Amino acid sequence: MKKKKSLERSLDSLAKLFSSPIMSILAQIHPLSAGIVTFLTQYYSQEQYNSIQDFLHIIHERVRVIESRFIDEKFIETKEGKRILGKVFKSIVRDNREEKLSAMANLTVNIHFKTVLSFDEKELYVDILDQLNSLQLSILQKWALQIKKRKAKAKDKSHSRGVGWESLKDRYESKGFSSALITQSIRVLVSNGLVNENDATIVDKDNTHFLTGFGEMFYDFISDILDEESHY
Repeated sequence: MKKKKSLERSLDSLAKLFSSPIMSILAQIHPLSAGIVTFLTQYYSQEQYNSIQDFLHIIHERVRVIESRFIDEKFIETKEGKRILGKVFKSIVRDNREEKLSAMANLTVNIHFKTVLSFDEKELYVDILDQLNSLQLSILQKWALQIKKRKAKAKDKSHSRGVGWESLKDRYESKGFSSALITQSIRVLVSNGLVNENDATIVDKDNTHFLTGFGEMFYDFISDILDEESHY
């Protein structure tokens, strides 16, 4: 009897959520929003509402300036698309910190674009982002921005992709993170192919690691919405 009442309450809450004005608006604003709302009505329950609503608000902020012609509206209708989107929502329910929601929202919108990425690549991006915590995302961001700044200065000339962890270590230790945790976080980035270790015999402190081309591309997909001139 208790289980039945609990189920009834969940169903009632579910109905109220998806009949609410905000959800109705989100479903009508953009094809991507509509597809996501439709997906949610079929698969998710009450205890996940807060994370999902926060995520949808971020999605809305991203898609309202995007022209529909750039969106692959058939993506969500495919078996692969449904599986990938399912992974997205499982991830944000497990880790709903602001930086993770923002990164996953950017990635979710970007994988709906008509990009060069295959289904397998899109799924891999979601799987990798799912594994990364806030500290690992922060380290990746600092290194990626460092390389982008260096690349902008070099213009068409070659530039180093080397990054160092010692100055990074000092910065994060001052914020209360242990050296062991920082080292472990970098290992996670390495294991996912985002960063490589410098295996040279003599290693400069500013070149202990290298941001890979894959790592730079991955960061582009999670850090912002791709524009129409993007080569992706």
